[in-house]
Amino acid sequence: MSILLLSSCATVPKNSEFPSKRIPTGPGSEDLVIDTLLTTYPRLLVSCVERRDRHTNFQGDIYEINLNTDESRPLKRVGEPEDFIFQPHGIDFICDADKNCYLYAVTHLKKEKKRNIKETKHFVVKYLVEANRLVYKATYESPLFTSPNAVAALSDGSFYITNDAKKHLSITESMLKQKKCTVVFYDAKYDDYIIAAKELAFANGISIVGDKVYVATTRQGKLFRYQRDSGGRLSNREKIVSIMGQDNLRWYGDQLILPVHPKSLAFLRHYRNAEKLSPTVIYQIDPYNRPKKKVIYADNGEEICAGTTGIIHNKHLYIGQVFENYVLKVKLP
Repeated sequence: MSILLLSSCATVPKNSEFPSKRIPTGPGSEDLVIDTLLTTYPRLLVSCVERRDRHTNFQGDIYEINLNTDESRPLKRVGEPEDFIFQPHGIDFICDADKNCYLYAVTHLKKEKKRNIKETKHFVVKYLVEANRLVYKATYESPLFTSPNAVAALSDGSFYITNDAKKHLSITESMLKQKKCTVVFYDAKYDDYIIAAKELAFANGISIVGDKVYVATTRQGKLFRYQRDSGGRLSNREKIVSIMGQDNLRWYGDQLILPVHPKSLAFLRHYRNAEKLSPTVIYQIDPYNRPKKKVIYADNGEEICAGTTGIIHNKHLYIGQVFENYVLKVKLP
């Protein structure tokens, strides 16, 4: 039954024959953001932590990749609470009116006997971003954070998160494509959390553009656009495209770059065994015109498995992925 429910009938396009190279990072380079403001060179900030072991709280890192040289290094983090465990997942980068720039990161604290951690908890952590380090500023926690995946921030300190499950790591929800997931809004002005949208199946990537919010769904297979009101609530949901296996959202001009996992069963096999291949397809989505989607990169898993985030800079596509210790740099035609 699980095989039937998790298998996808989606076909994988022919492999893209583009030159590529692997840029080493920490394990699990799941999410990427670009910073062109705080250093003399453009750079990627990369969310990294070991993701295959669901029972151990490994210490993760935010890596920097210099886009001029392809050199990478973990950024120093300062000011964190004592015994703080950082397991970064989705991240976002935003600057305020005073040109202070911040990194928001979803992080998890797993139930773990070894450290006497009795329950799993989820947070969003905020850092001031400097050229050579991240300065801890705040931790946000709410009962509405049931299984946070991605975060999208506003310049006033407010943010949205997507919950990819009502019950963290629920196989049943994913198998049955149950629409139990939510988008949560944190209002910095009132220090309050609300459910901004609901009835989603594995909500994943999220992005804010003006008064519109885009939400990708992995198991529902639909990219939605919402209207955002002054209180953060989302309404007037409309479907932009239907593609199964959607992950993180990033912009290239007025186009969305959307990686997908076209073979759910292959993804699960890759999670259990790094040698099993899981294909990656990257779409360019036009939210405004038709045709709305086109493939810009495809791989059956030989170059990169389980691709999660795509960022285009200077005619190159940079792809993060769930488990392995590199970002793939692809030269686009």
